[in-house]
Amino acid sequence: SFSGVSYIRNKENAKRLTAETKGKDYDDDVVVHIVFSTDCSGYQHWQGIALWYAAQSAGHPGPVTRIASGCSDERQRLEIEAEWNSIDSGRGMFRVHFTPDMKIQGNYRYSNKPGGLRHWLNHADPKIEQQYVVLLDPDMMPLLPITTRLGAGLDPSPRERGATNQLEYFDKDTGIARVLRVDDAELLELTDYVRPGRPAGQHFGLGGTWAFAGSDNARYQNWANFSKATVCGEGSPCTTTSISDAKKKYAVGPVYLAHIDDWYRIAHSWWESMHGVHSQHPYLLAEMFALTMAVANLTLPWTLVSN
Repeated sequence: SFSGVSYIRNKENAKRLTAETKGKDYDDDVVVHIVFSTDCSGYQHWQGIALWYAAQSAGHPGPVTRIASGCSDERQRLEIEAEWNSIDSGRGMFRVHFTPDMKIQGNYRYSNKPGGLRHWLNHADPKIEQQYVVLLDPDMMPLLPITTRLGAGLDPSPRERGATNQLEYFDKDTGIARVLRVDDAELLELTDYVRPGRPAGQHFGLGGTWAFAGSDNARYQNWANFSKATVCGEGSPCTTTSISDAKKKYAVGPVYLAHIDDWYRIAHSWWESMHGVHSQHPYLLAEMFALTMAVANLTLPWTLVSN
């Protein structure tokens, strides 16, 4: 069965990847902790199990934690814990952290992501030992181990096939393309690794939409009267962030990978921003706009990649 070979594949892939990176400027000691946020539905329950097996098949060496919000039934929590422990064969690498229901006004459930993450950071048991944490969506399935490596050992080259403003970054030894960046020239440089003060994430199409808020150029009709000060505070950095910087530094979506010290700051600011955004934009993606505004308010720039 898939579960029966997952640990074997894990060991084999780990050995293969170690051999591939041996001699390169790569820190094999950096283990990334995967977390993902869910409610307590059966649908997201099996999504979480699929994500775990995908991570194991990919050879990811770090723990995987499901942050489950709103599981009010003690029996349900005990059953989930028992199943997780059984799947993991008692190794403690597949974990679940339960939080109160983090839904906000109008029963908006996606606020579970910032609220649940903040709760986990403050109350994780066992304590978080890894220095780097990556936040995924529950429907994502890793194909390779997630590491802090970005541009180390890669050479950029304009993408062929008529694509514009796109760069592929190729492995210098194998010639295999590892990273794709759209509008590369307009983004911050591709750093070699994720590091404290410089997280990395997926370059998302929402771009600098929020930076137009309160102007006639607002993308959404209800954003013409949207107040950034209500979200971040009067005179705060997010209220003065330029449209260019909003696109270049903060247009991030999942996957989110950051140092643990940055995550404490991000999670607090994200949760605080969530209410101000949703009260003015009570629609899908409110939590993503809240994240981009929160990190702009922290003046915490991101390295963005498209693939």
